[in-house]
Amino acid sequence: MALRDLIAAYRVTADGGLDPLPGTPADDVPWGMAVSADGRFLAVTGFESATLMLYAIAADGGLPRSASACSPVDCISACITI
Repeated sequence: MALRDLIAAYRVTADGGLDPLPGTPADDVPWGMAVSADGRFLAVTGFESATLMLYAIAADGGLPRSASACSPVDCISACITI
């Protein structure tokens, strides 16, 4: 996995600073990102993989993958994983 295929995240410290968290593996070139309105999920597009990934945002800042889907144009078979 290349460094470019990781999602960088940070934890806000008590004094307002930032502590880096370990990178979260993602599909090829994570690009566009959006946090759900309730703050529970992070949606990420894979620029070169033509995928959409959904991560739960854990209390400790971790990002376990919840689901992913790929563009039917780029997939040989269905690849929705939940």
